[in-house]
Amino acid sequence: MKLEFCINHLAQPSILNFTTMKNSRLLFVFAFVISFFFIESVYSQTIKKREGGLYLFQEFRFQKLSSINSSLKSYGLNSASGLIFSSGAGGYGWFGRVKIGGEGAYFRNDNDESNQNTELQGFGGNFYTAYLINPTSKVHLLPLIALGGESINLLASKERATTDFSQALEQPQTLYLQTGSFYLKTALQLEYKAQKSVMGLQIGYQYSSSQEWQLNDKIFSNAPSDQLSNFFFRFTIGLE
Repeated sequence: MKLEFCINHLAQPSILNFTTMKNSRLLFVFAFVISFFFIESVYSQTIKKREGGLYLFQEFRFQKLSSINSSLKSYGLNSASGLIFSSGAGGYGWFGRVKIGGEGAYFRNDNDESNQNTELQGFGGNFYTAYLINPTSKVHLLPLIALGGESINLLASKERATTDFSQALEQPQTLYLQTGSFYLKTALQLEYKAQKSVMGLQIGYQYSSSQEWQLNDKIFSNAPSDQLSNFFFRFTIGLE
């Protein structure tokens, strides 16, 4: 009631003279400043409730491994699957609308058929920054950028054709290959925050330059190389 009285009182022609453009501009600036501080106050109260959290995620990556798979097939071994399942955990803190965090993940897949097995596994981690676009909405939208690295191991084996022990020692049927790289990741995350939990969906692209494969921890000439870039999507659940 007091605020309404003040507005009505100020609006009376006897007090404010609107005959000049100068007074109109001053009134506009005054209203803009008041509106700005009001909106910022609402956002601040919303964001201050978010300090940080922990989460788990399950990720599905679509990896291209054309070079190493071509080499494996030429020697009668199974190729590595391009669909990689990754599980991990992370944590973050809020600084206004900016989320800063880090995470680690373990990933693997198997291609076991025709008495042959090719297993790809590895681990990696990254630090990331995300920006909260719409803090007052129940469903939050956050563009994200991350910098990290990962190591990948590939174990390829096939059934031995000989039953002689000495020949089996001379003709090993298991290959152990490694590679790894740094990567840059960009993603878009949608998340829903309940009272104490946060559920989310993230879709993005992870870029990495071409890397050569090493055999048994040794670098060989003419080794196949693969660009470890991939598209991915993940589901997250956490506490905040």
